[in-house]
Amino acid sequence: MKHVLVIGILLLAGSSTFAQSKSQKLESTLTSKKWVCLDVKRKKLTKMDFRFEVGNELSFSIDKKFSFKNNDYNYQSGTWKMDGKFLYFFYNAMDGSNRTESMQYQIKKLNSSELRLKRLTSPKGKLVFK
Repeated sequence: MKHVLVIGILLLAGSSTFAQSKSQKLESTLTSKKWVCLDVKRKKLTKMDFRFEVGNELSFSIDKKFSFKNNDYNYQSGTWKMDGKFLYFFYNAMDGSNRTESMQYQIKKLNSSELRLKRLTSPKGKLVFK
């Protein structure tokens, strides 16, 4: 009986280590380069908090900060968090108030050459970065 318990504990510890390793690999891939937006699909043509357009640059740093530059040379920055297949952006509101806003994306694909995101917060849409 003790052997079964010990094996169970080792299996749980191993799966936890594997999940951390996968998460670290994904974060490493995300922070490895400057991502350029190649395609944007929106459900609605509404104004977004900060809008992604073709040609925009998005960078992630290992200290959980991001920076975003759009085609009008406007910059936005804040922090990011990855939780499994979800990516969260946290940033100061653009209206001058002192509140923090956020966006949630589902990571559809992430490898060294491509990042595909599906926006889960309104307005919904899909983004492709290379």
